[in-house]
Amino acid sequence: MKSLKIALAVAALAFAAVPALAHHNANAQYDNSKETSAVGTLMEVRDIAPHAQWKVTVTNPTTKAQTSWLFEAMGNNALRRLGIAVKTDFRPGQQYTFFYTPARDGSNMGFITGVTINGKKFQIVKF
Repeated sequence: MKSLKIALAVAALAFAAVPALAHHNANAQYDNSKETSAVGTLMEVRDIAPHAQWKVTVTNPTTKAQTSWLFEAMGNNALRRLGIAVKTDFRPGQQYTFFYTPARDGSNMGFITGVTINGKKFQIVKF
């Protein structure tokens, strides 16, 4: 009986740890000592836990070359608490200024620290 209780306890701990594996530390993937910005056209917002993902097309102002970016942000509930109405403030096809910390590996990814909507900058997170 005692070994059954131990086995159940171990199984419960293993299942409880599964959601933690999906979450990652922003400091590990993004260089939070640097912040940069880009003006881009929002293509899609995916409200997935633990961080929303935003697909953005950024046009280089000099070369006019377009690149696809994937930004991560706080979840939509956290953004709403900051006064951002995700479903109405963000519309695919519209341009926004994104402030972000870049990916450590140099890929076209970033963690959003702020965004300008209709001329107003919202500070989302500060590292």
